[in-house]
Amino acid sequence: MLEPIGVSATIVFLIANALVSFFNTRELRQDAALIQQSFEIIRAIDSIDLEVNSAEANQKNYLITGNEAFLRPFNKSRDMVKVRLDKLETFVLDEPDQEVLIEALRRDIEAKLTEMKEEIEVRNNNGIDAVKSEMQLHKSLQITGDIQSKISRLLANEQSRWRSRDLTAGRSFRNAILSGLLSNALALVLVAGVLYLILHNRRRARASARALSLQQERLQVTLATIGDGVLSTNASGRITYINQVTERLTGWTLAEAIGQPLEKVFPLIDEETGDTVESSGSQAIRDGSVVRESGRNVLVAKDGCRIPIDDSAASIRDSSGKIESVVLIFRDTTNRRREELRLSEAAAFTRSVVDALNEMVVVLDKQYRIVAVNQAFVRDTGAKEVDLVGKSIFSVNQEQFNTPEIHTLLEMVSEHGESIHNCETQVGNNDQNGERILRINANSFQVSAERTESILLAVSDVTQQKLLVAETRRMDRLIGLFVEQVHDYAIFTMDTKCRATSWNQGVEHVLGFSEAEFLGQDVRTLIFTPEAIENGIPDLEFQIAAERGSASDDRWMMRKNGTQFWASGITSGMRDEQGRLLGFSKVMRDLTQRKVAEDELSGLAARLSDADRRKNEFLATLAHELRNPLAPIKNAVQLMEMSHLDNDLKQLRETMARQVEQLVRLVDDLLDVSRISRGKITLRKEVVQVKPIIEAAIESANSLIREKSHQLSVRYEAEGKYVDADPARLTQVLSNLLNNAAKYSDNGSMIELNICGIDDNLLQIEVKDNGIGIASEKLHDIFQMFSQVDDTLARGAAGLGIGLTLVRTLVELHGGTVTAASEGIGHGSTFTVQLPMVENQAFGAAEAVSSLSENIQTTTRSFRVLIVEDMQALAMVLSRLLTALGHDVSIADCGQRALDIVADLAPEVILSDISMPGMTGYELARRIRMLPNLDECFLVAMTGYGQATDREKAFEAGFDEHLVKPVDIRDLKKLFASLTVK
Repeated sequence: MLEPIGVSATIVFLIANALVSFFNTRELRQDAALIQQSFEIIRAIDSIDLEVNSAEANQKNYLITGNEAFLRPFNKSRDMVKVRLDKLETFVLDEPDQEVLIEALRRDIEAKLTEMKEEIEVRNNNGIDAVKSEMQLHKSLQITGDIQSKISRLLANEQSRWRSRDLTAGRSFRNAILSGLLSNALALVLVAGVLYLILHNRRRARASARALSLQQERLQVTLATIGDGVLSTNASGRITYINQVTERLTGWTLAEAIGQPLEKVFPLIDEETGDTVESSGSQAIRDGSVVRESGRNVLVAKDGCRIPIDDSAASIRDSSGKIESVVLIFRDTTNRRREELRLSEAAAFTRSVVDALNEMVVVLDKQYRIVAVNQAFVRDTGAKEVDLVGKSIFSVNQEQFNTPEIHTLLEMVSEHGESIHNCETQVGNNDQNGERILRINANSFQVSAERTESILLAVSDVTQQKLLVAETRRMDRLIGLFVEQVHDYAIFTMDTKCRATSWNQGVEHVLGFSEAEFLGQDVRTLIFTPEAIENGIPDLEFQIAAERGSASDDRWMMRKNGTQFWASGITSGMRDEQGRLLGFSKVMRDLTQRKVAEDELSGLAARLSDADRRKNEFLATLAHELRNPLAPIKNAVQLMEMSHLDNDLKQLRETMARQVEQLVRLVDDLLDVSRISRGKITLRKEVVQVKPIIEAAIESANSLIREKSHQLSVRYEAEGKYVDADPARLTQVLSNLLNNAAKYSDNGSMIELNICGIDDNLLQIEVKDNGIGIASEKLHDIFQMFSQVDDTLARGAAGLGIGLTLVRTLVELHGGTVTAASEGIGHGSTFTVQLPMVENQAFGAAEAVSSLSENIQTTTRSFRVLIVEDMQALAMVLSRLLTALGHDVSIADCGQRALDIVADLAPEVILSDISMPGMTGYELARRIRMLPNLDECFLVAMTGYGQATDREKAFEAGFDEHLVKPVDIRDLKKLFASLTVK
């Protein structure tokens, strides 16, 4: 009678247990889904708050700075707010109170965004001053407060639901655990009782074996229908029975498992370490007790699959107390573990979100002791979280929170249950952190049954924000005052139709228009001259500003009274973040006086430039005209040298030769004046020995030295030294210094020329005389153009005053220096030249210079020479000179005459003047080069024009050589000597 009752009770109980487990599991899933929904709603509300704050911050930055880079994040936040509001509405479809709040919040946010957009448009159109006026009309703070209030209410409502759901989930979880354990224990007891009855009945009456077998089958069916895995073993640990759940989880069939060791069919490992662990069944066989295992055991199925389980086992004893069998019951806890993991991850996610906040978050108990903090609070205090938990909030961070205001705030929250929003208070007064302004939000909430209420504080340090706001306001005032008080510059803005939209005091000062007269008017008709308007200049200027961003407006403009002034400024196009043209800005200044002065200076510069050009042309013409008469004189004197003369005539010829050379040098100096002033002196540098240059300079100055009976002492200590120089120009430097010494010294004076090297780097050339000397106050001016010593006229030796200027210019072009020294009037003077030396390049440069002092050799053959010269005297003297040198000479007085006779004469050398009537020498050269059988004829230009450009023009026309009048006989000898070598 007892067996059916026990079996029935067991079946009913197991079915009830299965139903309870099912409902518990379903309730846990529903609670978890509701908690997750609360998390999503809270996160969505926080993101809306962040986007609204971001939009407001970027809008304010743009209003303050005008930097369009802030408009992009503003527009992005504005769009994201709408998206997040739509998403939030999908979460609260079953919460009518939240839906009403969200709809109200949407209206407030749209009003706030519209207001911010209007302020941006005002800023773009009318500037920052207009924004201030517009902001006074808006209720920004009220709307912002409404938004924050609704957000706080939404958060409070959802947090309340979250706490309620969390408590419900906790109760459901505990109930599930307790009901599961209780049902399992009762099931074990019932099963054990049934087994005991079966075994007892077997021992009492073997005759009832068939009835007992039927009862066992019923028990197996019952075990097969429950949701837990059940298996039994004998006292040796061999499997005697497994139900269908066990077959499914282990992978063993009942037929395969019967007789197998428990450890083979039901192997367990530790979840964390992977080590093999003993099952509760094996422990029950060994100890004979009821064993319960849960939490870390994992069943390894036959196919290798690992299943987390909770298992328990009990031993069954016979009437003698000996262990007869063991029943092991286990349950697949995969879903429960997954749910626990999900809840753990949700908690970790919530913690990571809180830690990621820049706001300091701290949870306090009723005694204001710290329960939990986020990372922002840890960073602010500089302490570890474990050290902070349990401490009073008033004792941390050097008691910065121990203020009357915070005490009052916490009392209001804990005792009266009030929620505090955006309460700002000043805390701290120490050397480390100084005074700070904190914005505090506080709420009380229920954490659990054990801790009935706690206080949540969200603390933001807004010190820098407050300072920034104060500084922004100060800068706004300064900018406003600056623009308003600028008088010298007219600064104003216009719309796309060029109508004035802003005005400053400078507009009235520069243009004469008051604010009422100026605003709204088309500035093109107000300030542009009628001529400019007729030529379309205003439209063109604004078109350029619109297309390129800015346009210069340096031109004559018009004031209110019709007078014109020269304005300098710029017109700029103003565009929004999409690139649309909003209007124009213009800054202009009255620079009439500067313009008049610049025009006068430009006219003066043009006149001076023209005068300088005419001077250079005059000097070149003068040199040419002087060289023409000098040429026959010099050639005649040189011809006389080749004749036998008595002593009196010889002295006269030498005097004439010296004076002619002096005149030639004066003419060359005249041209060098022009070259110096234009920076046109060029050097033909090469590495040369020093000695030949010294010898050439001495030879050039020797005639004047001999004329005044001076004694020249030469001390040469630079044997084998080289310089990178233009030999002709360096010879000119030294001959000028020697001529100066000879000219400004009394007859029979001593002149010293000392040449030495200094440290193998510098060559020093010193010219010293005991002549008239130089006054100390004149030493700094002696190298200036046209500078003269005081008594030059009295001495009858006045020059042009450019010799020393040439010396300094040429020395500096060579990278050297020249200095003058004197002990005063009557004590002589010393000129010192220093030049950089170079290494010997061993390629014959020295030999090239040595030709300056070599004796000119007479040609070894005679040439057929044609002289083309319109100046009869020069042609006659030059003809006789060349004849004396052994050449066959013919004369043509113009270019046409030369062309008529050149074919019959077949000259080998033609010496032609350039400036001739009818046909120039350039034209003659070009036409001769076109004649047959004259390819080998050597053309030489003889002209009074000796500038570099003149040489180039001669070579371009076809001349082979260019000689400057008066031509020296030595140059002629060199020319014919070179032709002989060829």
